[in-house]
Amino acid sequence: MLISEYYENLSFSHGLMMNISYVNIPTDFPLHWHTFAEIMICFEGSFELGLGHDIYQMEKLDVAICYPGVLHSIKSKGCKKDFLILQFPFELITNMNEFNRMTYLFTGMKIIRAHESKELAIKMKDILIHMKDVYYSDLPFKEVILYTDLLSLFTQLGNWCLREMKDATLDSGSTKSIDLIAEACLFIARNCTEPIELETVAKHVGFSKYHFAHTFKKYVNMTFLEFLTTERIKKAETLLADPHISITEIALRTGYTNFSTFNRTFKRNKGCTPSEFRNKVAR
Repeated sequence: MLISEYYENLSFSHGLMMNISYVNIPTDFPLHWHTFAEIMICFEGSFELGLGHDIYQMEKLDVAICYPGVLHSIKSKGCKKDFLILQFPFELITNMNEFNRMTYLFTGMKIIRAHESKELAIKMKDILIHMKDVYYSDLPFKEVILYTDLLSLFTQLGNWCLREMKDATLDSGSTKSIDLIAEACLFIARNCTEPIELETVAKHVGFSKYHFAHTFKKYVNMTFLEFLTTERIKKAETLLADPHISITEIALRTGYTNFSTFNRTFKRNKGCTPSEFRNKVAR
C-alpha cells in the first residue's frame, strides 16, 4: 500500500516473514521505496525497471535485486501473469555473519542478465519457482523451506560474485585479499556509528594504511569514506521512517556529531535533506 508519494509501507498480513506476488500484480508500480529487499523476475516477456536515476530494460529470466531504501519503479508491459516479486527483510540475510561480510558484493549486484550469466540466472529462476510453489502451498514448515531457499539463492549469488571478482583480478593473492576486505566491510558496518578511522580498519585486517586504502577501492569500488558514508546513510534511512526519533538524534545515532555535516552528507547521497526524506514517508 502506498502511503505517500514515494514510501511503500509493507506489512505481510499472512504472518510469513517474506511475501511473493505472482498473480494479480498491477501493470505498473510508480516510483517508491521501502525497508524491504525485493527480487523481480519475468518468466515471459519483458519489463522496465527504474533504480534510482537509472532505467533498465529487463528481458525474459533477467533477475533484478532492489535493496532497502532504493527508489524504484516498474513497468511490466503486460507480462503481469508471468511476473514474480519476492519481498523480504534484508536482515534475514545480513543477520548471518558470513553473508554480512559479503554485503558489499550483494549490493553491488543489482541486475543478473540471463544472456550474460546463463548458469546463475537458471539457478536463481529454479529457486524462485520453487519458492513460489511452496508459498502458494499448504506444506508444513512452509516458512522454513522459504528461508532455506532464500539462503540458497544468496549463496548462489555470492559464489558467483566471488568467482567474477577473482577472475577479474587474476591475482594469486586475491582470495586472501577478498576475505580480508570482506572482514573490513563487516567491521565498518558494525562500527559505522562510531568515529571510526581508516587506520583503525586497516590495523584490524593487518594492512598498512596505504595498502588498505588501495586494496579496498580495488575490490569494493568505493573508497573507505564512501563505504562508511553509505553504511551510515542506510542506518539513517531506517531511523527516519520512525517519526518519534528526532533528526538530531538520528545524526548522533549514525555517527555524526555535527548536524550540518549529517544534513549535507545525506542530501549529497540521497538528493534530498533528511527532513525532506522523512516528509516523503509521512502518513
